[in-house]
Formats: sequence, C-alpha cells, structure tokens
Amino acid sequence: MSEPTLEQWNLQTMVLMHALLGSISSNFRMVTLRWKIDQWVIDFILEKENTEDFEEISEIMEDYDSLQEKYIKFMSIITVTDAPIRMPEFPERAIFRRKEI
Repeated sequence: MSEPTLEQWNLQTMVLMHALLGSISSNFRMVTLRWKIDQWVIDFILEKENTEDFEEISEIMEDYDSLQEKYIKFMSIITVTDAPIRMPEFPERAIFRRKEI
C-alpha cells in the first residue's frame, strides 16, 4: 500500500481509539499512530516497566487487529522512559497523551 489517504488515517485513528478504551493505566504516557513504509506503527510510551501494562498492550493490539475491516500490516513498539516526551510531528498522530507538568 502506498501512503494512506486521509480517510484511511481517520479510520485507523478511530479503530485504535476504540481498542484503547478502558485499557489505559496511569503508567501510559503517550500512544501514537504513524505510517512507516508499508505498515501502521503504534508506539506506546510508558513511564516504567509493568507486566500488567505489557499484557494490556498485547490485548489492545489483538483488539486493534480484530476491529479491522480487512487485513492490514501493523506493529507495535513499547518504549519505557521517564524522560520528557514531545508531541509527534505531522503526519504521526498522538492518539493519547497524559497531562504532564
């Protein structure tokens, strides 16, 4: 697939938002969606390592997959850091970002 259309971006945003419902703990700092070469990439940024959150992310990805209208390629990346984080640059989208002081 070439670069996704705005409609495809919006669909994947809504699907990911739906998959995240009820799954985000206070350890989640940000979740982003981006397109890389030929697949969707979902980045999870956590404040600290937590087995329950890793399991929850696995379930989120299963939900994300099951909500697709057809087969798509995607992957997830988990980063654990307490360093300052920046808002993603266009076209990457922040689907969730907790308020940090």
